[in-house]
Amino acid sequence: MIGFVIGGFLGLILLPIAVGLAVGSIFFSLALTLAGGLLIPLLAGLIGFIMGALLSNPILSLATAVLEGYLIYIGLLGIGLKRVVTVAGGVVILILGLILQLR
Repeated sequence: MIGFVIGGFLGLILLPIAVGLAVGSIFFSLALTLAGGLLIPLLAGLIGFIMGALLSNPILSLATAVLEGYLIYIGLLGIGLKRVVTVAGGVVILILGLILQLR
């Protein structure tokens, strides 16, 4: 029981850092391929880390909404509906999920 509480507490504390590291590494990788040097990618990675840490909740809301839309898309394709209908259903669920989570 105590491990569960401590693990949950650490998860809440470390979540913004983890999202910041993910966004920072994406920014670093993109800047490394575009800029070529090392100073600009390091600055881009630092900016991405700060943005990811500060905006971790909206980023996670967007990620879960995208995952919801994708799962609906895959599910509708699995039952044999046309691709246009499945894309529309996935986009509608994505938008509704994002609206409800960011409200």
